[in-house]
Amino acid sequence: MNFAIFFLLALLGLSSIDIEAKQYITRGKTLKEINDARARYANESQIGNMNELVYDWKLESIAKKEVEKHNGCIENTMTTLDGNLQLFKLHILLLLFPEADKTVDYLISEPGRTKMAFIRAECKENQEDEDIYFVLDTE
Repeated sequence: MNFAIFFLLALLGLSSIDIEAKQYITRGKTLKEINDARARYANESQIGNMNELVYDWKLESIAKKEVEKHNGCIENTMTTLDGNLQLFKLHILLLLFPEADKTVDYLISEPGRTKMAFIRAECKENQEDEDIYFVLDTE
């Protein structure tokens, strides 16, 4: 999906993947890029009630605790937490093959979402590249 490719590149603010990408991922910039992608998706899909997301520090704390419980090695790309929260895992290699994973679509396509947060973590067990974990509400 071309839209997913555009979203991920915009999210990182890069035209290619490199080790310096981590410094470009900030809360404000990421929130803006996700909201912009949601707005474009809503327009293209003719969704009239797409909520704008706000950054929620409590959700960031929840993401940190959940990722720490697993030493940064969460296998699932999407996990439901406490009923109305979802944790999404995006690996930097997803940028190369975004059509192979529907995670980005889930991140931006649900109009009822209102809050989000994210953290970065790497798996301590196998020293994999850093993943980005998003927590969003499902209300």
